[in-house]
Amino acid sequence: MAADTTEKASHRLNTGSSRDNNSDLALFEALKPYLGHCLTLNHDLNNPLAVVMGQLEMIAEFHPELPDDMKHRLGELSTAAETMRRVIMEAAKEARRAMGEKG
Repeated sequence: MAADTTEKASHRLNTGSSRDNNSDLALFEALKPYLGHCLTLNHDLNNPLAVVMGQLEMIAEFHPELPDDMKHRLGELSTAAETMRRVIMEAAKEARRAMGEKG
């Protein structure tokens, strides 16, 4: 939601379509700490998440004898980890884009 708001403010500033560019700039400046926080979270969460994903892959590869229900659970964990990775990367991408436009 904040990324959408930042995107709209950045677009209005870039196109000059806002009646009050000062309020848009103030909004962007207010959101800057949030955007920086997104970038920090990207780094802080991706590193341990990569370890979790790597360990899940190793368990599946080196233990083919696991029962089917355990393999299924490993698959669910891998899917959830991949979803988390995508969400984190998308938030960081939006933050970088917004910071690049006005930062």
